[in-house]
Formats: sequence, C-alpha cells, structure tokens
Amino acid sequence: MQVEIWPLVTRPSLHTSLKEFERDALQKYERLTGNLGLVTHEDLARQSLVRMDRITILSPPLSEIERPIWEAWLPSSYRGRSGFRDYNGDPIPQEVLVALEAWNSDTLFDECEIRINPSYGEAAVFGRRGNVWWLLARWKQSEGPLSPFDDVLRAITDQVSQQVASCRFFATLLFVLGVLGFCGAINLLTLPEPDQGRSFGVFIVSGIALFFATGAWNERKNRLWRALYSLSEDARQRI
Repeated sequence: MQVEIWPLVTRPSLHTSLKEFERDALQKYERLTGNLGLVTHEDLARQSLVRMDRITILSPPLSEIERPIWEAWLPSSYRGRSGFRDYNGDPIPQEVLVALEAWNSDTLFDECEIRINPSYGEAAVFGRRGNVWWLLARWKQSEGPLSPFDDVLRAITDQVSQQVASCRFFATLLFVLGVLGFCGAINLLTLPEPDQGRSFGVFIVSGIALFFATGAWNERKNRLWRALYSLSEDARQRI
C-alpha cells in the first residue's frame, strides 16, 4: 500500500478588539435566538462563531485548473459526514483516518471529501473552505506507486480527446443535416406549387438540428477541457 499525506501548515486565528466586539454580538444573538426557539438562526450564529476562530491555512490550495483534473481522475465522491456514511470503497489507511479526524473540523474546513478511482485502486482526501480546495492525502491499496500527476494528465487527456472527437463528429453531422434541411425547405418553396406546410416543418427540424450542432460543438470546451488546455502541452496538441 502506498500512502502520501501532505502536512497542513496553519497559523492560529488573530484576535483583535473588533473581532471581540463581533464575537460578543454573535454570542448575544445566539442566546436570544436559542431562547426564542429560532433554531435555524441559532445554528447560523453558532457557525459564524466557529468560523470566526478558524485557523489560517498557509499551505497552498489547489488551483482552479487543478481541481477538475482530480475530479476526473477520481470520479466517485463522498463529501461531508453524510457522504462518509455512504463510503463503500477500499479500507482507508489508519494514518489517513487519524489525519482525517483532525481535518474534519469546523475550525479548518467547511467539509472534507474522499474521492476514489475504482479502476486504478487510488483514492484521495480533499478539504474545502468556501470555493477553495486542498489536496490532503492520497493512497493506493494495490502494489506499485501512486500515479504521478503527469500520468494523470495523460490519462485524462486520452479520455477528453475521445469526448472531443465525439462532439466534433456529432456537431458536424448535425450541421450538415441542418444545412441540407434548409436547402430542401427552400427548394420546396421554389416548386411550381409550393408546399408551404412541409417546407415550414423542414425549417423547424433543420433549426433544431443546427441548435444541437452548436451545443455539441460548444460542449467540447467544458471546464475539464479548459483545465487540460492550460496545464498540458500534449493536451493542447491533441484536443
């Protein structure tokens, strides 16, 4: 079994007079809403108090273009405590469990996530704060090293290049059908006895074909495509 855990560099929250004033106000709001049975607002105040004392994370997070790569490589996701209850992957190494118990705290992250790739037997833990993600640990149950990030890029590039090829094929096919349909509809109108009803129907079908052709063409440049294009020279040549 291969395990990698990245140490999380943190700094305690700084206390200021303004923060103390805000804390007193939130504590009073929490007490009042609790006394009145306003459970939702009491929970919001409690969460705000927890976030106020949050530890500052100094370790660099994943970039916006790295996160989609890991999502594609590890497609199965189990997020938060409710997601952890549904986890049915391979046993998690004990050292990861110990670290995950510390990471899965409101003072660090909004939630933690376990992602797995059943085909390769690889898994990882991520932590989220707001819209920012950190890669915290990776492991692999089977023998052999964890896949280097360059190998992950190549595998995802292969996957995306096939998707792009399919999008191009269907976009081209639908575009040709749409154009032929428009030509056929115009031809029906130029007959000695124009068939306007049939021509109108062909126009509608052709317009739908062109609409889906545009959608298929645009679909190839999704979030994952943009991430690969930004990170990999090989991907720029192939997709």
